[in-house]
Amino acid sequence: MVGECEIHYFQPDPEQGFVRAEDYSDENNSFLGFYHDGAYFYNYGPNMVLILGDQDVLVDFTRYPGMTMENADSRIVKAVYDKIYMSDGKYWIVKKGEKWGYIDHDGREAAMFDDVSSFYREYTLVLEDGKAYLINEEFEKLQDLGEADSVGVYGELFAVEKGNVWYFYRLN
Repeated sequence: MVGECEIHYFQPDPEQGFVRAEDYSDENNSFLGFYHDGAYFYNYGPNMVLILGDQDVLVDFTRYPGMTMENADSRIVKAVYDKIYMSDGKYWIVKKGEKWGYIDHDGREAAMFDDVSSFYREYTLVLEDGKAYLINEEFEKLQDLGEADSVGVYGELFAVEKGNVWYFYRLN
């Protein structure tokens, strides 16, 4: 019952302190970012990330219809991380301490590594114990790309940083 939660139907109003920062939508989900009273929050479908100090909190107001920002409590919390980055993918990137990883849309942790990147066509790069790996959505290591300092995915390009040099790869 998303209709019970005003925030999902909210229209930004700069005079009231809400300013839209970004948006994305498709036939199933919406992703909207807002600033309000010094805080930032954004949603994807029924999920919302509230940035509270040094932590990001993944919540779902549809778990308890009628709950609003004013009377919210821990029953709507799905996950708490240092950072949560939502996307339209199967997994969202999270940071906990010095580790990076992935959670599913229900907030369940799927895998943690030293560094991660977003998925492209069911594949991504991760860094584990100083080595870069190409993995699939089941977190199986498919290819060892050797020693690395960090990893990234930029569109269809997979990137591995070694020293101050970036090496780019494409799927075959």
